[in-house]
Amino acid sequence: MISRRHNPKAPRGRLPASPLRAVVAAVCIFLILLVGAAHLLHVHPADAPTEGNCSLCLVAHLAASPAPVVAGPAIDAVLRAMPPPEPVLAAADSTVLAFHIRPPPVL
Repeated sequence: MISRRHNPKAPRGRLPASPLRAVVAAVCIFLILLVGAAHLLHVHPADAPTEGNCSLCLVAHLAASPAPVVAGPAIDAVLRAMPPPEPVLAAADSTVLAFHIRPPPVL
């Protein structure tokens, strides 16, 4: 059972707020913002090669590696062999509701 000695009126199931938890949360948010700013502001000189020398570039390129297409031509052949779908014709008359909608109340 969770101790509620710090705040007896705290709702059941919630941990009491502590200064340490607030500090850890603030540090995590600061680190996320710092790393995001480092990625955003990261540049190389125009004449410098970036092939494998920069750890930020390596991480950015490793995170978005494309998956190989294995069954592309086979699926294309199956789709070409299928007949085209028949056109769907909509009904021309209006839809009749089985239940009537009641009128607004009279004041």
